[in-house]
Amino acid sequence: MAKNLGAQINIKQTYFRKFDYRLMPELPVVLSIVSVQRGVRRNYFSVIQAWSPFGHDHLLFGQWREQATFEELRKSYWDFVWHFRPSVALIRAAANGAALISDAKLQQFPRVVDIAPDNRSKAKKLIAHLPLIRSLAIHLVESASWKENYVNEFIEFPAGKFNNQIEATTQYLDWIGTNPIPKLCQIGH
Repeated sequence: MAKNLGAQINIKQTYFRKFDYRLMPELPVVLSIVSVQRGVRRNYFSVIQAWSPFGHDHLLFGQWREQATFEELRKSYWDFVWHFRPSVALIRAAANGAALISDAKLQQFPRVVDIAPDNRSKAKKLIAHLPLIRSLAIHLVESASWKENYVNEFIEFPAGKFNNQIEATTQYLDWIGTNPIPKLCQIGH
């Protein structure tokens, strides 16, 4: 089955474009958070991504990916909130995500969206966004240290060892595809 999916998915490195964040206007930011419990499996990572929709395109400004305790996840979340000033935080309500949702909702900003896990496979979630990905609409920060690892996870899917970055990406793409683009966060201006 993985071979058939791999042939159907077949993502290439050239599908991901680069951008210089210094040349971009100020844009609304959406955080996409997928968490796992540390020590569950060696190939499971918690991921925080900072996305901005820009016309038809989607810019990934920042990413954190670690096998982390809840406190490490929480600290990284608040670091991302402080640094990127997101309008919305999408947090999958599984593993440490439920506790992070409770913690994040104690503050007025950003708006926290509780994402319930659905029963679609990761492959089906990704297949739904293949036309967008193949249209070169995903842009990664040119100087990002995580860029190669991120792209390789897509290229190797579904046979690859990791898929948590894909999960965070499809969570964002699912949400932004059915919701209006959020307004720029005015906190901290």
